[in-house]
Amino acid sequence: MKSIEIYARGGGMSLGLVASGFQSQLLVEWVFNATATLRKNRPAWNVLVEGFGNHDPGTSRYKRNRPVWDEIHSGRACASRCKPPKWTRVEIFQKLEVYLIELKNRLL
Repeated sequence: MKSIEIYARGGGMSLGLVASGFQSQLLVEWVFNATATLRKNRPAWNVLVEGFGNHDPGTSRYKRNRPVWDEIHSGRACASRCKPPKWTRVEIFQKLEVYLIELKNRLL
């Protein structure tokens, strides 16, 4: 059976679902630290849009690239202090489109 998880956090429930025979198709998480945990614990899982939050991420974050989320959603003024993202806005939407088409094909 296939599963989609909303608010996946670090992927603990997903690990349990996979152990129970489910196939995780999509995990949705907006909290940066949680997406970083997903990437570290399950590098084969596709984590595409990361970095949503409503507070200033702090000076250590400004040394890194601006989160993809902040590139496609103009919500946080503090994100402009980060380095530019590794993908352009057009590339981000192209990657999202390809991913969603592939997901749709897997689920149907």
